[in-house]
Order: sequence, then structure tokens, then C-alpha cells
Amino acid sequence: MHKRIIVHPFIIAVYPIFVLLAFNRNQVFFWTAYRSLIISIMMVVLIWLVFRLILRDWHKAAFISSLILLVFFTYGHIFTYLEDVTVMGYNFGRHRVLIGLSLIGIGLVIILLLRVKQPLTKVTQALNIISLVALAFPVTQLGVFAGRAAIQASSKKGLVSEAIIKNELSGLSVPEGQTPPDIYYLVFDTYTRDDTLNTYFQVDNAPFLTQLEEMGFYVARCGQSNYALTQPSLASSLNLDYLDKLGLEVIDINNPGQMNLLLRGNAVRYALHRLGYQIVGVESGFSPTEWEDADVYLSTRRGVGNAILTGGINPFEAILLKTSVGIFLYEYKPQLSYEMQSFLDTAYTEHRSRILYALDELAEVSEIPGPKFVFAHLLIPHSPFVFGANGEIVGRKQPFTLNDDAEIRDPDKYRKGFRDQLAYTNRRILPILRSILAKSTVPPIIILQGDHGTKAQVSSRNARLTILNAYHLPGNSRMALYPEITPVNTFRIIFDQYFGGQLPLLNDVSYFSQYGDTDNSPLIMPNERTDCNLP
Repeated sequence: MHKRIIVHPFIIAVYPIFVLLAFNRNQVFFWTAYRSLIISIMMVVLIWLVFRLILRDWHKAAFISSLILLVFFTYGHIFTYLEDVTVMGYNFGRHRVLIGLSLIGIGLVIILLLRVKQPLTKVTQALNIISLVALAFPVTQLGVFAGRAAIQASSKKGLVSEAIIKNELSGLSVPEGQTPPDIYYLVFDTYTRDDTLNTYFQVDNAPFLTQLEEMGFYVARCGQSNYALTQPSLASSLNLDYLDKLGLEVIDINNPGQMNLLLRGNAVRYALHRLGYQIVGVESGFSPTEWEDADVYLSTRRGVGNAILTGGINPFEAILLKTSVGIFLYEYKPQLSYEMQSFLDTAYTEHRSRILYALDELAEVSEIPGPKFVFAHLLIPHSPFVFGANGEIVGRKQPFTLNDDAEIRDPDKYRKGFRDQLAYTNRRILPILRSILAKSTVPPIIILQGDHGTKAQVSSRNARLTILNAYHLPGNSRMALYPEITPVNTFRIIFDQYFGGQLPLLNDVSYFSQYGDTDNSPLIMPNERTDCNLP
């Protein structure tokens, strides 16, 4: 019986999907791959049946089906690798060359199979074993990741937020007879400090900062992030301490479960909830900063069922297309119909809509009965660059990704896209802040921060840590602020000034870490800030 079983075409059909899921397990939901799995299985069944009619043999039809699927799913990778390869003056990274060679190869195999008389049962057995072993690796990775996440989610053992609450924050209280102020923590991803913008992007951000100061904001002109990545940066600021003190000795991007717990179940959120605050979360499009269990969650998200059945191309599917024969759709996108282009651009459209929705809601969120703590992480001016300087739609040729794609790895293109998206971000921020201030019956606390600086390919390594860092603190509390303050001390000052805390300020230290780095040694100490020139 085992000699007659044929499974390798189905495994090869789903293998690329599981590999892509495993590789992006920190950034995607499993349901985003359901439609890809269904279509791949349907495709292999159709191909297998067609070649069963041609070759009149199940084993031979399975062999050619697996070969076609292998060519289909690896085509985009091969094309990208060979795109700039030239041999004796001839560029092999051309579609007409690769498609021609692929078709010739498949045709020769079909002819060979037609001439082979003996059954391919041993070949089938070998392919079954090889494909099963290959599939075991990504499936195991996903299983370990899911199991670890489940264990960490069900147990708060080692979650330092609890210790912070019981010790340092246990004595917080709202002063008797006072109405506590609303607190807005608005984080704009990759919003960089003004001197960095001037040096590397030729952007004069002084008019924007001046308007902030006219509204009563204190702008920390030497502001830096404590970390160079979103998750560690926000995990640190929302838990009032450095990661090594929170039980994370290194930044392990492949094991973000503990860090994500520190983001969602953070000390600031928990302490304010105990003080009677409503927690308001805003959909970001980046799962670690989406507080779906908040008292109020502002979201545009459709049901998962609708997204699977009728939604356009999601980010996972876009990457899968780009790495397969589907790369043709993106290479010749301008020649496609408007409907097809819109279908391919669904992820970008939803990204724009999500940001626009968040900006619109922030202008009105002050109407939610207080006191409230509003946390919003907005993925602008971070790439992908989908907004022009006036908010116009920016066309994209690449599949959607929150990581830098090939289209903006060119420094000049990155600078242009970042400048325009920053200009639009500034245009939207100022009216939002004015609306919040005008509609608040009690003067609110507003923190306006970048989570980290710009990409290293267009600036220095140090500039990766420079951020916008501005505070609206009612009363005389702004006297506690200083130019070099980093986010780790943000809520230490707020809790001390408004809720009777006794939290000592920490040394303002910045750590540089990229994806995959295990070294989080200090890069810039406060007394070594030679690149900050106070106005």
C-alpha cells in the first residue's frame, strides 16, 4: 500500500507557503495563508489530473506535477537572483530566457516520461520521503513558535510588569479632589529628530517644532530612543525600564513572545487602569502594538472570514506571488486593468485606509468619556511610502511589506519617499493636537514620540536612534523635562508629577540593535552626545 501512495505533489504545493509562514512567523497571522493553501491544493489536483490523461500513469503525472510546481514557486527567486547577472555580455535575468528554458525543460521531461515504460514507484517513494522531511522543518518551527506563544500567554511567570506594579507603582493615586487628565501616547514610527532630518534629508523641521512649542509642548531637542527597533523601544518605555532589567538580556527577534507580552500587558497600561482610566487602543497594522483587548479599540478590520473569501491580495499572498511565477503580475502591472491593479494593491489600500482612519479618530477621541489613556502607534513616516506630501496616493510596483523593499533600497528614492510622507504626517499631526487640546475639559497630557530613527542606508548608525520627543504637560510639570530625556523616563516623570510616584530617573542610555543582533551594549551615553546642537 505504501508503494502506491503518492503525496509529494501535495507537499510541494504547500511547502513554499509553510516556509514563508515560518520565515515571517513574527509578523503574519496563520489565517492569511488559508487562501494560498486552498488555491495551491486545487492547482496541484488540476495539473495532476491533466497529466494523468496525457501520460496515463498516476506516478508519472505526479512527477511532472511536482516539477511544474517546483518551477512555479521558485521562478521569482531565480529571476531576482539572475536579474543583474551578465555572462559574456548577455543578461540571463530576462523573462523570455527563463520562461523559455523552463518550458523546454518541462517539455523534455514529458517526452522522457512518455518513453519510460517501467513504473516510477521507487521514484515516488523517494520523493515522498524527501518532501516530508523538508516540510517537517517549517512545520516544526511554526509548532514551536505557537507552543511557546501559548505558554507565555497562559502564564505571566517572569513578567516583570507585575513586579513593577507591586513595588514601584503600588503607591500611585489620583490627588483628592482633582480630575485626572487624559493621557495620549502618540508614537509615529521612524519620526526622526530635526538635526538628522536636516543633515540627511535636507528637511527643515523647525516650523513644525515651533508650532508644537506655541501649543505648549516641550520639545526635547536632544531626544534619542533607548533602542533602535519598535518592539524593544516601546516595551522599554511602557514598562519604565531597560530590557535587561525586565528579564530580556538580548533582543531576540525570533522569540518575541516575552517582549510582546511586555508590550500588551505593560506596566503603564495596568497602573493607569487601576487608577480608573479607560484604555483606548488604535489599530496599527503591526500586531505587537494592537491592544485588541482594550476598553475601547478603534479598528477598521473586517472579519477574518470575509478577508479569506472575498478580500484582495493580502501582504502574505503578495510576497508569495512575487517569489513565484506571479512576479509577472508585478513586472507588468502598469499594463493590467484598473480592477486587477486594485486587486494587487489591496494591502497598500488597506494600509493607507488604516492610517487615515487612525488619524481621523485621534482628532475625535477626546469625546470618549474620561479619564482615558490613548495609545496609538502609527506606521508613518515609516515605509512603505504610500502618501505624497499632500496625501495623494503613491503608486507602488512591489508587493506590500513593512520592511524596506527593492524599490526604496535606493537611498535617493528612500529620501524622496520619506520626505513626502513626513510632510503629510506633519500636516495631519498639528490639527489633531489642536483638536485634542480644544475639546479637553481638563488640560491633557500628550506625548509625541518617534520609536526610533531612520534607516542606516541613508544616515549614520547614530541617527538610527535620534527621535522626535515632545511633551505637553499641564501645570509646572514641564520643569522636570530636559533636552536629553529618553522614552524610558517618560512615564516615570508623569507618574511622579501627577500621581504621587516616587520613581527615580534612570540614566538615559541608547542601545543599538538590528534584526538578528545579540549585542545590546550601550552605543551613546548622555555625556557623549556630540551630535546634538541645541538651538
